[in-house]
Amino acid sequence: MPRPRKQITLDFPAIETALNHGEHVDLKRLAAQHGTCPPVIRRVLAEHFGSRLYFKPGRNGGIQWVPMTQTANA
Repeated sequence: MPRPRKQITLDFPAIETALNHGEHVDLKRLAAQHGTCPPVIRRVLAEHFGSRLYFKPGRNGGIQWVPMTQTANA
């Protein structure tokens, strides 16, 4: 029998505001605040925001918006 999933309630508007203002948001900090591991937070964010987020790895990594691509006018 699989373990039941832990219910995690993230403040998505606060995360979105932080990203819009250029603040550093990282998975490790969010995971520590909610008592879980970074892959779980990553899954929850990916389910909510879809492909709008980019998870940048490394020391200076974190969560960022995917850059908007400009379409060429014909």
